[in-house]
Amino acid sequence: MSSLNRRDVLKASAAVAATGLPAWQAAAADEQHLRIQSNALNSLDPAHQTSAGDEGRIAILISNALMRYVPGPKFDLVPDLATGFEVRDGGKVYVFKLRKDVKWHGGFGPFTARDVKWSVERILNPETKSRNAGQLQEIASVDVVDDHTVKFTLKAPSAVFPHAMATFRGGFLMSEAAAKAQGADYAKQIIGTGPFVVEKAVLDQEVVLKRNDEYFGPKPKLDRISFKIIRESSTATLAFDRGQLDIVAVKERENIDRYARNPKADVKVSDVSTGLFLLTFNTTKAPFDRKEVRQAFQHAIDKKAIVQAVYAQRGRVIDTVVPPGVEGYTESVRKYEHDPAKARKMLADAGVANLSCTLTIPTDYQREAVMLQAQLKAAGITLALKMIDRPTWFRALGQGEHDLIWNAHFRAPTADAFLFSSYHSSNKPPKGTNCAFYAGVDDLIDKARVTFDDKQRAALYTEAIQRIAEDSPSIPITLELNTHVVQKYVKDLGLYRVPENAPLLEAAYIQK
Repeated sequence: MSSLNRRDVLKASAAVAATGLPAWQAAAADEQHLRIQSNALNSLDPAHQTSAGDEGRIAILISNALMRYVPGPKFDLVPDLATGFEVRDGGKVYVFKLRKDVKWHGGFGPFTARDVKWSVERILNPETKSRNAGQLQEIASVDVVDDHTVKFTLKAPSAVFPHAMATFRGGFLMSEAAAKAQGADYAKQIIGTGPFVVEKAVLDQEVVLKRNDEYFGPKPKLDRISFKIIRESSTATLAFDRGQLDIVAVKERENIDRYARNPKADVKVSDVSTGLFLLTFNTTKAPFDRKEVRQAFQHAIDKKAIVQAVYAQRGRVIDTVVPPGVEGYTESVRKYEHDPAKARKMLADAGVANLSCTLTIPTDYQREAVMLQAQLKAAGITLALKMIDRPTWFRALGQGEHDLIWNAHFRAPTADAFLFSSYHSSNKPPKGTNCAFYAGVDDLIDKARVTFDDKQRAALYTEAIQRIAEDSPSIPITLELNTHVVQKYVKDLGLYRVPENAPLLEAAYIQK
């Protein structure tokens, strides 16, 4: 907690004496309502969540999973609704023991193994049409051993399966009784087990959460949290300036600089992230099927200039296809200094002259696109821009019709989540999102998935990361560090949570 001046201390002490409330609550007993800007929401249902940023940060306040990630730089995985698990049959069977002190919101009874089985089978059921079914694709069957024990049988041994049951999209668990009682309304009024309960949910306007006094963990200090859907950043920052919002996400460098000079606001930049932006080649198309051509692009692109011009504090140049802190991460990879002359010579040596190609990129990233176009021109490459909206771009990632495509990898903080989905040959479009059509690390990914020794598995991932840097099916550009502007009166805002990439709110409170 930040230090208080004498007047605040006397005021809080008097309030405690008068009300008997804790100091944080007495200081603003009727003001513990935090208002946060949010982007548009698709669904609060774990089966249909699409954003780890906006939907995920709400989900983790209302729901739990068997496992969760500890906030911090290493992304440690620890039990959440589970108390622990056993690995059997060479990694093909996982048996989870469950907490016995967990209640569903709304009087829907205790959390049991039956809810785990129902949640998983619902997402895997083709009739649910869950885009998150892939997260649980390793599961062959789920069996209830007793009320507080659940057994997963996998299709093949896996050393990374516990990550599938963590606090990320399809890993959040649901109440079977609540879902059956609510029917179609369940996706809006999610019943969870978390520290907050859904009070109101109009997904294109506002989601309001209230404190869950029956939560099994530490009780929140806030009475309510409102997520207000504001699509335009200018509208959100204006509302913040007027005191109508307490926390807003900021991306524009100009706004970050402006708030850094504002004595009434704090600029909070995450020191961890599992989100990065990349350029991905279609390696089935000539001349991008040749490593030396892809490496020439590496030398032609000035990542530092892009990060400084567009991202400022919220970006960090990155040379790997997994973020720092993830298992196997290493900085010992091949790096490509910005050298347009070298890039031009490499293309000439490869017999590629007057190269023209097209970059498919969402309209949100126009500034990056224009800079890339200019940088590649200096190396003798003509880059056309195919600007499309985000829904069309999402579809394009799974179609493989591009030359180069702007890519965004925002994943659970495990190497397998980054490498398997984007660089394993089994996930080439249309089956998955390996839109590089790359197959150069299948052996390492496959071996890592069945290696239960942590050091040996990390070494395999390190080798895969190094091989990808050499082969250059993608060019990592920047790690995105989430940046929020917070009113000064918001206290004890926690470390950033990953993978939701949003501040921890459970311990926060308001003191004006």
